[in-house]
Amino acid sequence: LDSSQASLNYMSPMHAPANANTTVLVSLDNFHSDGNSDVFLIVSEPVSGNVIRSSVHAKGTQVELQLHSSQVGSFDVSLAPCLPTDSCASKVVTMVLGFYDAGAVRISSFAPTSEFVYGGTTMQIKVLNLPRTSTADVVVQLQANTSITAVEWPSQARSPATVWLTIPAFSNIYVSEAQLLAPVLHVLSLGLAVPSPTPFRFLPASTPRIARITPTSALLYPSSQIRMVLENFPPVQSASELRVSFTFANKAEVVAETLSFQAGSQQARGTMSVDVLSPQGRSVQEGVAEIRVSHTGFDGVSAVDVNSAFTFVGPTRPRVSSMESEHGFGAREMQVPMSTATQLTITLS
Repeated sequence: LDSSQASLNYMSPMHAPANANTTVLVSLDNFHSDGNSDVFLIVSEPVSGNVIRSSVHAKGTQVELQLHSSQVGSFDVSLAPCLPTDSCASKVVTMVLGFYDAGAVRISSFAPTSEFVYGGTTMQIKVLNLPRTSTADVVVQLQANTSITAVEWPSQARSPATVWLTIPAFSNIYVSEAQLLAPVLHVLSLGLAVPSPTPFRFLPASTPRIARITPTSALLYPSSQIRMVLENFPPVQSASELRVSFTFANKAEVVAETLSFQAGSQQARGTMSVDVLSPQGRSVQEGVAEIRVSHTGFDGVSAVDVNSAFTFVGPTRPRVSSMESEHGFGAREMQVPMSTATQLTITLS
């Protein structure tokens, strides 16, 4: 970072109503030098304003401005420590402030501001001056048009309406970098399209994986319950979206019955547990099997047991499959205190 070049830390707000005075707070880095503390505001029509106050701290320069615009639009606002600026050109900081029609329909905020490419979670959008209409008349465009799930109308004037929708999956779930898209709210009956002043970010997702399997073995007969903990897996709404398969040394594949699932995160990529019944039948073989959990809604997205640690055991070769005590649960090993006696429950398969 060039210490001679001034830079903007933040400006708040970044948008203001036209035809009204607005107080704007600005934080600058490397703005002042040589004990100078002057701050000059540089604007041009239709923007006017003045510096209310400024202060210089170890962390930079804080400036409070009062700004006004007689027109709607985005305009440059510059700050300089000297006038004319020829002798301090590297210290001049230029910002862009957007002025909007206070009576127009406008997206004031939305949350979350980012989500993983799988989507599936709920977005909440705050909309000012939204005319009362049917829920079906309001659509949000985030890639493709997305039907909203609900609208809550404000009980007080000048308060925003709240629009809820389910974030769609991004068109390419294999992107390696964040993808920026501005949500656009449409009121169909009015032919109105209202873009958000700030973008939404679709984030790349890490490779799904099976983090833990308990127990790590099962008898060929009868079936037993197996729990898998998944990480970085897409959101799941029903057990029918999960396909759990076991592949054996001879490449035979057997699909297990999914009993239930439990998501540990509301994000579109998180930790979840899946319970299945160990499969039976002629294709189930004694020995190690690779487990793969696939999401039927996202072709090609699956979590694999990279350790290939699950084993099917014949009736003549029992083995310890899990251990449990008041201090915890383990598959192959478990820690217990040395100072007291501990009761263990050992499951054989």
